[in-house]
Order: sequence, then structure tokens, then C-alpha cells
Amino acid sequence: LMKLVEQGKVALDDPINKYIDFTIPDTFPQKIRIRDLLTHSPGFEDGYGGMFVGSAADYRELGPWLAERVPARLWAPGTELSYS
Repeated sequence: LMKLVEQGKVALDDPINKYIDFTIPDTFPQKIRIRDLLTHSPGFEDGYGGMFVGSAADYRELGPWLAERVPARLWAPGTELSYS
């Protein structure tokens, strides 16, 4: 990612919604930035339910899976550290 930042293709203070094909709801006035993801402070709840599968036949790609299960935003971005 930092190579893309160096190349000017990604900016650390851009909102993440600019780079994904679904929308993270605006629970707080502050947008979640790329920087917040890299510092583990986007403000999401922790939760991994349904992320792991028992067989390859049950596997789904992460993007579509996450679009259906956007985690709740509990904190304003940049305020709490959490491996979410």
C-alpha cells in the first residue's frame, strides 16, 4: 500500500469508501481514512463470526462477504485501537 502512496495512487487521508465497491455507513462525522485502517483505529466492532469455513466449497471471497457484513462502528475513527 505504501508503494501506491509513494506513486500518488492512494492518499493516506482519503476516505476508504473511495477505494471499495460498497459503502461503509457514516455513523460518525469523521470518515474512516486509509490511515485509520493502517493504525488499527477505524472504530469497528471486533467480530469474526462466519469468517471461517469448514470446507473449500463454503469459501467466499472477502470483498463480497464483508459487503454483506459491515461491522458496526463503535468509535470515531482514529480514537481507539482494535484489531477489528
